[in-house]
Amino acid sequence: YRSPYGLISSYWKKENGRVLWDVKVPSNTTAEIRISSADGIVSGAEKLRLLRQEKGFHIFRADSGSYAFVIAIRPPKEMKPAPVRLAEKKTSKSAGLMIDWLPCVGAKAVIEDGTLRVSSGNGPTHMVTPALTPWTGGTARVCFRMKTPATQTGYVRIVYMQNGKNVPKLIEFPLEASGAWKDYFFEFPDVPGKPFSLWIGLTKEKQELFFEQIEIQDAQGNSLKTWRF
Repeated sequence: YRSPYGLISSYWKKENGRVLWDVKVPSNTTAEIRISSADGIVSGAEKLRLLRQEKGFHIFRADSGSYAFVIAIRPPKEMKPAPVRLAEKKTSKSAGLMIDWLPCVGAKAVIEDGTLRVSSGNGPTHMVTPALTPWTGGTARVCFRMKTPATQTGYVRIVYMQNGKNVPKLIEFPLEASGAWKDYFFEFPDVPGKPFSLWIGLTKEKQELFFEQIEIQDAQGNSLKTWRF
């Protein structure tokens, strides 16, 4: 739409369980952008101010400029596997898990024989999930069993909203036992507010990642959410 202030545009498409949405706001104007709170914002809202939440939507203020959003579409009913201890071996897999976890751009993710395999993509390999409904803030642990041929460093990152801005918390760690299964445990203390995305990946390398299980625990070690592949 060409307004008196310039072009207002909105274009979106679906791709691999995500909505890619490009928005342009003309000069000397502001806009309200509504994104369903049932879906997860993977990226694009970092420069926006959260105004309010109403009727199932996050409502942001956008100043003039161009914005590119990546939004993960949530399934109609969230799957909640029964909690298990991280040391246990899995014997089943769930088709709904591939809706929860999204690979990096250009990568592919498949579940085979109880293992989630993530191929390398356009950048350092990683996975992201917005499916953090049980985690409402506070102290929590992220635990996972992973192997990779990579030899440098990996990272775990959560992103949460504070004062209308997206704030990341990042932990980098050295990779151990290259090519062999390894259990990793990381604590995120005093997270203010509800996190809306969790990232696990490699800091620099384009190598495959393999996961058997990923779990979020509270400060006492009780399972908040478990993904078993």
